[in-house]
Amino acid sequence: MIFLEKCMSVSTKRRLRLTLVTGGARGLGLVQVGALIEAGAAAVFAFDRLPIPDPKFEELRKTYPDQHLEYIQVDVTKTQDLKEKFKQVADWKGRLDGLVAAAGIQYEAPALEYTAEDCRRILDVNVLSISSMEINA
Repeated sequence: MIFLEKCMSVSTKRRLRLTLVTGGARGLGLVQVGALIEAGAAAVFAFDRLPIPDPKFEELRKTYPDQHLEYIQVDVTKTQDLKEKFKQVADWKGRLDGLVAAAGIQYEAPALEYTAEDCRRILDVNVLSISSMEINA
């Protein structure tokens, strides 16, 4: 991640003072959380449906004690819950500088067993969860 820090300008670091990452409990989302914290973001909020994040999340918190790193459990397909949590984060400092929509799921099945409902569930999480919201924070 040192490479990322060298690539980010001071103005970029200032713009990303408070960032929210969906899907931030593990996988690609957690990698994004780590990259933002390592690059100097003052605060990163991670949203995910899991009750607790991967242990690496706590390691990041211990490694960067001067930066605010917070995990919030929320299902991104529950629009009203997501709006409330989103507003809670934006109200914390009266701003939100960045959003990384990294929540995503996959489903593997034989082609003849793949249903329209399976496809809708994937689209709900991977595409529509953030893009369908009206954000008035």
